[in-house]
Amino acid sequence: MKLNIEKAVFICGSKTKLAEICGVTSQAVSKWTAGKAKISIEYIPGIIQATNGEVTARDLRPDVDWDTIKASL
Repeated sequence: MKLNIEKAVFICGSKTKLAEICGVTSQAVSKWTAGKAKISIEYIPGIIQATNGEVTARDLRPDVDWDTIKASL
């Protein structure tokens, strides 16, 4: 997960830019990249969109059962 959020930061250009996209502080993104906090699923669609799908929901939160969530929509 840590490498995947770092990839998202790289694609977006900076932690600050990714934070703006997600509507969080750059400190929150720093916690994500340091592995000190899990990314809340509410921010994942923005990250996917910002990376043009290069970083997926499974990349960011492999602990979530995405198939079940998709099936319930």
